[in-house]
Amino acid sequence: MGFLWIALGLLVSIPLVLGAWWGFPVQDDTYLVRLLHMGGPDLVLSEHVTRPLSGWIISSFARVAGEHRFAYVLAALAAWWLLAALCARLWVQLFPEWKGGALAVALAAVAPVLTRIQFTSITTIAPCVLPVSLVLAATILLLDRAERRGRVAVGVLAAGLCVLATAISEYGLATGAAAIALLLVLRRPFPALAVGSGVAAGYALFRVISNVRIHTETDPGLQFVEIVSRPMPRPFWLLSAVWHCLVGAWAAAASEVSLEWGSRSTLVAVPAGIAIAFVVARLLGSGSASGRAETHVRRLAALAAAVASGLVPVVLIQGWPHRLVYETRWELPILAFASCATVALFYTLASARYLPAVLAVFAFVAGDRLVAGAFEQRALAADYERFGRLIRPYVQQSPGLLVLVAPEVDGQSDLDAMVKATLKWKAEEKAKFWIVRPIPATRRFGPRLGCRNPANLPLEPVDIGWPRSEGPIARILWKSSLLEPDPPEDYFQGCCGKALPGAATPSP
Repeated sequence: MGFLWIALGLLVSIPLVLGAWWGFPVQDDTYLVRLLHMGGPDLVLSEHVTRPLSGWIISSFARVAGEHRFAYVLAALAAWWLLAALCARLWVQLFPEWKGGALAVALAAVAPVLTRIQFTSITTIAPCVLPVSLVLAATILLLDRAERRGRVAVGVLAAGLCVLATAISEYGLATGAAAIALLLVLRRPFPALAVGSGVAAGYALFRVISNVRIHTETDPGLQFVEIVSRPMPRPFWLLSAVWHCLVGAWAAAASEVSLEWGSRSTLVAVPAGIAIAFVVARLLGSGSASGRAETHVRRLAALAAAVASGLVPVVLIQGWPHRLVYETRWELPILAFASCATVALFYTLASARYLPAVLAVFAFVAGDRLVAGAFEQRALAADYERFGRLIRPYVQQSPGLLVLVAPEVDGQSDLDAMVKATLKWKAEEKAKFWIVRPIPATRRFGPRLGCRNPANLPLEPVDIGWPRSEGPIARILWKSSLLEPDPPEDYFQGCCGKALPGAATPSP
């Protein structure tokens, strides 16, 4: 059995490492690289006034690691393994007679299905993964020991973990709300009080040390007015969000399993998923989880309540559904509870005879999506490099700032595209380039059918946030698809051949 555990660990770790390595900087890591280019770790720290403790963690890590991806990849792997272990432990605490299900829960935590942020690193670990892990550790500690001797000491320790988690970021607050709901439905008032007091104290500290008014979405006072002004759709959004987290995300993931035999990712992802499913089936068959116990209605209800409670702030503030890939990080506070609930549904609904097969299929989907997600990062990085080579001559020949208007790619932000495309550029070239989405471009520059001088259309510094040359815009280009090979064209179509600054097309 030891060999099977090692094989499972490698089958999960390798795609996590490769996806993070191929994609770096990916998602919010591009923000870190941008800040390091602009002013180093000190600027990273000063830019996190909304989350100073999180900023201190990120800047301290960056002082040691710089832009060397190896350290970031190792940190990401360790953080996700820790979270997976905590999710598995939570399952064992809730369903001790179904211990084997911990494997499926751990896989669900690391698979990019409910959350798709597994390939980013310290910029997600510090404000998101770490607070969630701390609250989960406190909850597990309370479930394990709160009814035994010394429960007051355990409660104080758990409350301290919750204080630290919530002082780091609001993710501790959301995870705490989910944990409190779980504990109350399970009729554990003392553990719920310990988590609640710790979260309350931690958020009070967070408000003292943080300037939350910079981001209106984190200011409860401003959000209360916004929520009251249009409350009607919110309950339906919450129901949709809960359904997605318990069932919908996994159904969608199963539908995304690709069987295109000409695709390299398919040729690797499908066999890897089959291998993970085989190992899980063998481990389950060893007796760690066999048979079907009685339905645990209260525990399932507790998990559902935890998921709903943790999603309330997301739905009320951000709405539903999400649009960008990185926005799935908002489901991180309920990831452990949702994963436990989904696997518990399998145990409740499947017969003892077919349960191992059901869990093996679930493990296959998780493994396939994990490997496919790693290859997606590799393909996206290659696409951005090609885009960078295409647009670089235009930037080099531009006498000043060149703005490219183009849609986002696969839920990636403009900043992601710009940073990843310009990693190999010179500093003076990066300073002359910026990307704007079509809708903001229309607000700033007017419709494409017009004809305006770019020099009269400066971007505000708050819109740039990137080292750039002083002076006005020299040229604005349009590209209907960011990663297609077709060359860009001038943004304004109504100039009728009038010569505008920077209008020359680079020679091949």
